[in-house]
Amino acid sequence: MVRRTRLGRRVGRHGHRRRRRQPHRRRRRQRLVLPRRGHRLRRHLSRLPGRRSARRGHRGFTGVHDYSTSFWFPEAAAWLTQQMYEHYRFNGSTAYLRSTAYPAMKEAAEFWLANLRTDPRDGLLVVTPSYSPEHGDFTAGAAMSQQIVHDLLTNTLEAARTLGDAAGFRGRLETALDQLDPGLRTGSWGQLQEWKADRDDLADDHRHVSHLFGLHPGRQIEAGSGWAEEAKVSLGARGDGGTGWSKAWKSNFWARLRDGDHAHKMLSEQLRNSTLPNLWDTHPPFRIDGNFGAASGVAEMLLQSRHDTVEILPALPAGWPDGSVRGLRARGGFTVDIEWAAGTARRVVITASRTREVTVRGTPFTSGEKTFRASAGQSYTLTPES
Repeated sequence: MVRRTRLGRRVGRHGHRRRRRQPHRRRRRQRLVLPRRGHRLRRHLSRLPGRRSARRGHRGFTGVHDYSTSFWFPEAAAWLTQQMYEHYRFNGSTAYLRSTAYPAMKEAAEFWLANLRTDPRDGLLVVTPSYSPEHGDFTAGAAMSQQIVHDLLTNTLEAARTLGDAAGFRGRLETALDQLDPGLRTGSWGQLQEWKADRDDLADDHRHVSHLFGLHPGRQIEAGSGWAEEAKVSLGARGDGGTGWSKAWKSNFWARLRDGDHAHKMLSEQLRNSTLPNLWDTHPPFRIDGNFGAASGVAEMLLQSRHDTVEILPALPAGWPDGSVRGLRARGGFTVDIEWAAGTARRVVITASRTREVTVRGTPFTSGEKTFRASAGQSYTLTPES
């Protein structure tokens, strides 16, 4: 019931003033629109608060400032731009590199050129404050921080040389890389240290193994090197437990270390114990990192190319003695199909999207590898050498 007062105001049955109903307006839904293709990523990143954060005190582009725990990870932009450079490494488009990837990479690099500090303990450049994700504590030069910045500066220098950017900027990158603490250090029990100080606990089985960024997704640690052996020690100490995404990352680590059986074990553990009935990865709750990471782990067991050599079946597990895969992408602009039997590649087809020289390494070749010039649009079939 509504009645009208002497002043003409509308009041309800209990005498409270009623608000005049406003015309119905459809509220616009706020949506986070993610870029569908790599060429849109730079524009998306440039609108993030990270650019404003950097400009409060320095140049460039850094991690977001309005996320409650962003102080953990100012290296966020450096890691994001790695995806852009990888897109270039897979497709080889210098037009994409020049217009899209490189501007964002350069901004991220500018931030770190301005913010790295000299560690008085050894004179090397470090990230400070630095925080090993979800593990802590605040220090100077935690391994993951250093490895991410090393990766960024390395990628940016490569891109700058490809595009012929100013010699002065290239020189600043070279100087910084020469003086940068690489984030690789041997600990007292043979592990790769998580922090610059040797404070790793042999009994610590935390799900994060962030200090192996240089192994995956980075390219700082190569299989067979001393650092790779120390990465194995760290992985062994952390164990095979963890959440779904943690198991997925470990699957990639072991594949990069050429241990296909252990990579397969982590994949199996993830599917058996960390996957929901609808095949979503569970943290819990759902975490897409695990789904993407598992797919990446499978690909890494079958094909690797991070050092510009196409490696066939680098970490094939014993549980997959026979099989085939089609359409895997390799850096340099190649699509690869593989057929194998008894653990050995029997037929490899490489289709090139660019004209360039390619080195293929793997079991089809008695010499271990084969190098040839591939022409854009052509396919090349490789079989075991007699």
